[in-house]
Amino acid sequence: YIVQFSIRNIGDLYNLDYTDLLLGMGAKIFTQFIQDEKTLDSELLDELEGWKTTTVEKLTNEGVKFQAGAGLDLENFFISVLAKTTTEFETRINVRKVIQPQLKELIDTIDKICLGIQVKEKKAVLVIIDDLDKVNLEDGRRLFYDHLNTLMAPNCAIVYTLPAAILFEDVFAMGELNNNYFFLPNIGLHKKNSAEKDQEGYTFFKNIFSSRAEQRLITDEALEQLTYFSGGVLSEFIFGVKSAIDNA
Repeated sequence: YIVQFSIRNIGDLYNLDYTDLLLGMGAKIFTQFIQDEKTLDSELLDELEGWKTTTVEKLTNEGVKFQAGAGLDLENFFISVLAKTTTEFETRINVRKVIQPQLKELIDTIDKICLGIQVKEKKAVLVIIDDLDKVNLEDGRRLFYDHLNTLMAPNCAIVYTLPAAILFEDVFAMGELNNNYFFLPNIGLHKKNSAEKDQEGYTFFKNIFSSRAEQRLITDEALEQLTYFSGGVLSEFIFGVKSAIDNA
């Protein structure tokens, strides 16, 4: 059961904390499952409600204000908290103040949600978090060095994107992260040591374009040329298309 989201949707990209990440993860897993018109067992929901009620009380004591009814059920609670932590600096600080001392309870809550989904769907949960590669290096170090074990604690499969530059710093050379990362390769455009086209690679980029714009807006020759000059790097291809649009 795949849950994929951007870090931009759960927090401030330029002021990110590990508690933001874990709370957002739990929120996205739960809300997606409910919005897919699926339900968890009532006993599990009662347990989750107990955690939510305690958390709401503590947040309220810290001055976090919820709209009327926002704390009545877990889905609305998660939606409300994400909206506030993404846009309100003071609320973000207060949420961290409440969540950090009870981090184990939050991780247990995530685990219970994932286990409940696995029982219902007969599938393990896979979480894919995008745009973490765009955080500043200081936040990247704090997340993936100081709090790596915490980020790996939830009992589900998680793919984090991260700033590639931090992998080359001395503190990561012998660390646990060194055994848990994978560089995404460029898309192959030509056969090795040959000018022969790899048609699968060219088709990949054609599909990328057609999923974002109408195919009639570009000739096949121009699209092929843009693909060739991208070198198989997706960001270069997107930049090339953008430049072509601006020029047109």
